[in-house]
Amino acid sequence: MTLWFWRSRSNKYVVRVEIAAAAMDLRGRMRAVREMSSPAGSVDWESAREIAGKCDSQFVAAARALPFLERRLALAWERALVMSCWYARGDRHGFELLEERGFALMAVLPQGVEASVCREFVDAVDHRNEMGSRVDGVGESVSAAEPALVEVNQKALRRRMKDERQLIVLESVIGGQSGRLGQSLRHYVPWLDFACEYLEDPREVQELEMLVARWRIERSKYVVENPDYAHVRIVGADTAQCGPRQGEDL
Repeated sequence: MTLWFWRSRSNKYVVRVEIAAAAMDLRGRMRAVREMSSPAGSVDWESAREIAGKCDSQFVAAARALPFLERRLALAWERALVMSCWYARGDRHGFELLEERGFALMAVLPQGVEASVCREFVDAVDHRNEMGSRVDGVGESVSAAEPALVEVNQKALRRRMKDERQLIVLESVIGGQSGRLGQSLRHYVPWLDFACEYLEDPREVQELEMLVARWRIERSKYVVENPDYAHVRIVGADTAQCGPRQGEDL
């Protein structure tokens, strides 16, 4: 079974060709950052990361035009690429193998990808993410109770992210930049900026849920305080609980 959906063949093909080209561009920029000879923190390195980060955000936004399974494939590949090129983690090699496999699938996406192959790849990336989180100390107890979810609409979600950004910046001013906080400023704060910019325009519930899932992953790398802060549930504007303001539960 190939991933064909109820769209005109020409429209589907154009979207797939554009995504495949965007994947090639993103991969080149990410790898350039990883292979730069300039030291981390240099002007050239930061500039390359900024360009690659914007390219990454544009790719994620463009992937929303794909049908469901193909979108999951694109985002899973992007995740493997980010983990193999963007972060210096002990499990980089495992993600690099997945990234190579996923990029081969992205390259043939215009011709269609078998649904079973797509699901297998997505499951493999999800499993690698889960194992990495356990190594980092996240989710160590499988039997632990899930945290209570705070109900938020899009406006409340954006405010929640902006509050966290402001708190990180404030903490850096008061306590200085070192260790995990420095990593948060260089990598997590820019991601929050991109997310808040993305939330400036109206989004569908499914899009917000995808963003929240990504937020939880990104946050777990840099923030250890109040680990449940990103555990939110998207609801309609009329039923959302605005949630705590800055500093109330961080």
